[in-house]
Amino acid sequence: MRWEKFLVALVIVFFAIVFQMRLSGSGGVVIDVALAALVAVGAVLTVGETALLIMFAAWALNWEPALSWELGVFMAVAISARLLRPLLPWQPWFSNLLAVGAAALGFNFLAAWPLPATNPVAFLTAWVGTLFVGAFIFQFLRVIFGREIGSAKL
Repeated sequence: MRWEKFLVALVIVFFAIVFQMRLSGSGGVVIDVALAALVAVGAVLTVGETALLIMFAAWALNWEPALSWELGVFMAVAISARLLRPLLPWQPWFSNLLAVGAAALGFNFLAAWPLPATNPVAFLTAWVGTLFVGAFIFQFLRVIFGREIGSAKL
């Protein structure tokens, strides 16, 4: 069962990365699909498995040899959301929504600062889109794995 969860999470993150790359070239509002996917799959994975997927996502999103500031923030926000998940006392769906929302806010305010200040409509559109993607992935995982999702411990 453990490998099944990891493989499903790997496929979800892979497709989220591909979708993120396709969106980034569209020139419009960019939803943080990969970040939402990483936070959502953290509900069924251990911290180590989540960290492995975060490193895979960082490698796939950045083909350069050096780690950029934005990618470092991306990785830190994603692992922080996973580490703080057991501390959220609410229903799993609400905790996921809160974790995805906080991760997207943290990433945008730390790594993409001019966007929230200069274009709040685009920022809010991207943030709501990220929340929607995170909620969709979480519900998809809940259908596959049942009620045990969201109760992942450290």
